[in-house]
Amino acid sequence: MLASATIRSFYVRLAVFSINKYIHRTCYTLCTRSPALRLLEQRTITMEPACRKDKPKLNSTPTRGDRSKQKSAQQELKQRQRAEIYALNKVMTELEQQQFETFCKQMQPQGE
Repeated sequence: MLASATIRSFYVRLAVFSINKYIHRTCYTLCTRSPALRLLEQRTITMEPACRKDKPKLNSTPTRGDRSKQKSAQQELKQRQRAEIYALNKVMTELEQQQFETFCKQMQPQGE
């Protein structure tokens, strides 16, 4: 019981850390980039394809086998991501339940 609680606690902390890191990175990016810099990046992104016209095009049309491999790889990735999300959701739900039970115990009068 103690080992599973420790493992669960570890995964919860890891999930919270990952979420906080993503939020921090997103907020930092949004707050620190000036509108002029964002506009310059957008122009650069839209101008890149025009610069690439100098390079000769290679005949790289994907074959049916390549397309099917790509599609199956994408499906596997989606399934793995979905499984990770469900596992994280389960851990977070259990943590929330534990915290709720702890809160309820604290809120009970001491005389009872």
